[in-house]
Amino acid sequence: MLSGLGVATLVVFRRELASRLTWRNAGLAAICFLAGAWPLVAYNRARPMQTLSANASFSASELDSKLVQMRLTLDGGSLLGYLVRDEPAPRPGRPAWMLERWSVALSEAADERRAGYMGFACVLALALLPWLWTTPARQPMLFSLVFCLVAWAQMLFTKDAGGSAHHTVLLWPFPHLLVAAAFAQATGILRRAGPLALAALVVVVCGSNMLVTNQYLAQAVVRGPGAVWTDAINPLAEYLKQLPAQRVYVMDWGILDAIRLLDRGQVALRVGSEPVSKEEMDASDLLTVQEMLAAPETVFVGHTEGNEMFSGTSARFAEAAGADGYRKQVLRAIGDARGRPMFEVYRWVPQSRSQPASAPAQPSGQ
Repeated sequence: MLSGLGVATLVVFRRELASRLTWRNAGLAAICFLAGAWPLVAYNRARPMQTLSANASFSASELDSKLVQMRLTLDGGSLLGYLVRDEPAPRPGRPAWMLERWSVALSEAADERRAGYMGFACVLALALLPWLWTTPARQPMLFSLVFCLVAWAQMLFTKDAGGSAHHTVLLWPFPHLLVAAAFAQATGILRRAGPLALAALVVVVCGSNMLVTNQYLAQAVVRGPGAVWTDAINPLAEYLKQLPAQRVYVMDWGILDAIRLLDRGQVALRVGSEPVSKEEMDASDLLTVQEMLAAPETVFVGHTEGNEMFSGTSARFAEAAGADGYRKQVLRAIGDARGRPMFEVYRWVPQSRSQPASAPAQPSGQ
């Protein structure tokens, strides 16, 4: 983002930058920047430049998915299926108050509108740029375009960057500035018809985005939140707080911080997914797994099958545990308010030990 702002400023506002680039301004900017970024500076001083050397690398292998992610983020539907569920629930929720009833009815009437028109608006704005080149809209449009190209190009060719909405959305609000400048200038040229044309464009673009936003609300009401935002986290937190365990290993992403918050640090949480997060485990990883399995009074918690954030970690851990002579003993399956089993709390016991009859394995929900 910083390089995008810097290059866009040099391209579009060179004279304005030169008139303000004094030693005093540059010094103040450097001091403020370093103060704000001091935790990052301190980290890279303690671990020499690991921000760039540890996991930052270039790759073109994800270009197709990143292009799709940009379109989905512009259209607003990229988090459907993540923030809220796409598939029907065993026990569908019912609208409890008037706004929810309107939301569900509108979603059904609009046939689950899943895409806004912001992407089309950006394409139209770019097509208008040559026509508007000599107008006051050129500078804000060009600044927005250069910023987006420079920043997004780095996402496209950096491994594991730009493949999710919370990366792509960092380009905001410059795509919207591009569209706003283009539409305002173009419709202004139309004189009398301009206000009506601008109003129509705003209604179409913003109206389509409102339908997408409404779809999020409707799915949240009827189908419930996604796996990361599931309401099953509340009964899970209560169960873990009451469980006599010296340590609880969290075996998937999206669980640890929520439990830490809800249980106020009363549960001895540990990250357990690291040794099994690789495609192939080395000797050090296998040793860590053995230590986790042998630790006394230890339980594990993870997502149920089909709800894993990092697929394959549970299977790799089960394979390593089985090779060491352990079998999985499910203590409790935790379900959400709409009847889906979301979490499993379990432990690993030697193959010779029988499962206690009192160990509950049925789903428990709100």
